[in-house]
Amino acid sequence: MFRGFALSLIVLPAVLTAQERTSDDLFTWSGRLAAGSTLGIKHFNGPIEVREATGDRVEFRAERRSRRSNELSFEVQNESDGVTLCSVWRGRNWDWDDGPPSSRLTVMLPKGIRLRATTGNGDVTVEKASNDVEIRSGNGDVRITLKR
Repeated sequence: MFRGFALSLIVLPAVLTAQERTSDDLFTWSGRLAAGSTLGIKHFNGPIEVREATGDRVEFRAERRSRRSNELSFEVQNESDGVTLCSVWRGRNWDWDDGPPSSRLTVMLPKGIRLRATTGNGDVTVEKASNDVEIRSGNGDVRITLKR
């Protein structure tokens, strides 16, 4: 005789709550990620500064810094292991006098959230890293200080 049993799994989403706001020169996103999730950042041009959050929410702030900021937008992509925030340049080309669109990113990262950040052009600074981090910059310095 065969006796079966039921197995229930509770799967928690990587993003528990999130909100975003956009204005001409500012994009913000805030969300709670499940412990062990990954925050990905794919940035086109400009510095990224990451600091330790005091709470349990990721806070992402992008300040557009060029005259062509209307050509730079941001997308939030839900991934199986977290969230990826991407800067997207919607222009076709740029005038060297104006330069490419750029933005300065500031991220408050809670404990227990992994970070995978890339910028094509700009410095990346991570202060008090207590999480797993993977950082890349095509043209810029990378500085990581560890939490003691």
